[in-house]
Amino acid sequence: MKQFLTLLIFLLLSGILTAHKPKSKSEKFGNVKTFFKSGFNFGDKTRESQEMKIHIIGKLSETVGKRLNFKDTLMIEYERSYKENKLIILENNNTNYKVLGLTGGSIIESNGKGLAVRIIDENINVIDVLKLVEYSICNRKKINKFLIPTDYIYDYSNENKITVPANSEDFIQKILKKKSDLIDEIIKDEIEL
Repeated sequence: MKQFLTLLIFLLLSGILTAHKPKSKSEKFGNVKTFFKSGFNFGDKTRESQEMKIHIIGKLSETVGKRLNFKDTLMIEYERSYKENKLIILENNNTNYKVLGLTGGSIIESNGKGLAVRIIDENINVIDVLKLVEYSICNRKKINKFLIPTDYIYDYSNENKITVPANSEDFIQKILKKKSDLIDEIIKDEIEL
């Protein structure tokens, strides 16, 4: 009887109590794939600002790709990081999901297709990501030359790290400081959310 009562209480409380779950979402806009991951899941009725930014970036990146006559797959991955450790990877010939592996401590192999813009950071800026997309498309053949071995701490204990080919902060800042007439024009488009 005691076991039955314990089981009954457990079943009743399991519907009320929930554990912390991260939120992830993938979308497709023409030949652009987006992936968003956040540490908190507030449910389907609540959307985080960074999640909405990724949605906007996906739609506008499709426009950038069309304007630059880019027909291959473009992967834009973003994981919201709640620590100081950030990472940006502009990569040719790899549209496999990579951020999930990195945050788990492994590097997923390349699939030899398309372009990728991968960001692990606390916040993103729509215009900055669009500039990275434009740069990646325009410099596709040489973009992998700018990847350097970078240590990435993938857990909150700050003890576990892997070495990942990523872009330096200086390289990324040079791209972001350049003016882009294409992005200035496209950012004026209205996006339905």
